[in-house]
Amino acid sequence: MKSTMREIQSDELKKIEMEMLREIDTICREANIVYYAIGGTLLGAVRHEGFIPWDDDIDIAMFEPDYNKFRTVINSRKSNLRFDCIEDSKDYPYAYGKLCRTDTIIKEKSLKGYNNAGVFIDVFRIDGRGKEKQALALYSKLNRIQTCWVSSFSLQCESNQNIIKSVYWRIRYLWRNRKNARQWAEFMDLVSKKEAVTWNDNEFCSWIHEKPFPYEIFKEVIYMKFEDIFLPCPVGYKEFLKIKYGNYMELPPVSEQVSNHSFIAYFRGGGQNK
Repeated sequence: MKSTMREIQSDELKKIEMEMLREIDTICREANIVYYAIGGTLLGAVRHEGFIPWDDDIDIAMFEPDYNKFRTVINSRKSNLRFDCIEDSKDYPYAYGKLCRTDTIIKEKSLKGYNNAGVFIDVFRIDGRGKEKQALALYSKLNRIQTCWVSSFSLQCESNQNIIKSVYWRIRYLWRNRKNARQWAEFMDLVSKKEAVTWNDNEFCSWIHEKPFPYEIFKEVIYMKFEDIFLPCPVGYKEFLKIKYGNYMELPPVSEQVSNHSFIAYFRGGGQNK
């Protein structure tokens, strides 16, 4: 890494993400876009009133119409934020969007990311999944695709000393970028168009490969404290967290209280001063 780039420490990373989150909230209020805190961000709001102490990421989600509106609004503005998604780039490798800060850059430790990423907030598109039986079948199918997809991110193609395995993993990586990601996006678009015509026909919804969640969880927005702001959260947050985490108020063992991130973040060109 060039010496002109300065590594962003964990506390700085959280500060940057909070700045991005405040801007997201302002933009969404002005554009009448509804979004929800989900995943670890929702869990952090409920259990810690902020970041999970050992974690440093932010996840939000929007129903498909708001997701598409958000894409358009963000990328039409002049700012240091950029929204990347597979709908807008054939080379983008993920099935969900990332709002990136353009004056930063990240370097993956164990996974192959896309080359233009900065410090990011993950933005997921919520799609209709139909009735319970259909939703569970779709979850199973998407989970299989996801398992195959994630394995192709591995940097084993660069680190494995066995030349045959090295070639194998490199082919897997190229296959994922050129075929599987596009296949995923096209499949999800079909699901969205087919199932989200009217929410009256959808008892369940979800995003990418997640378990199906009853649509009623998201029927209203409530606000919960997250650090120094209040985030919009699904009214059925208790059911959401129970489905995703089980006994969500119980802290994991100390050995599991570690960040899941596998990257190092930097300010471009040296960036901000400490």
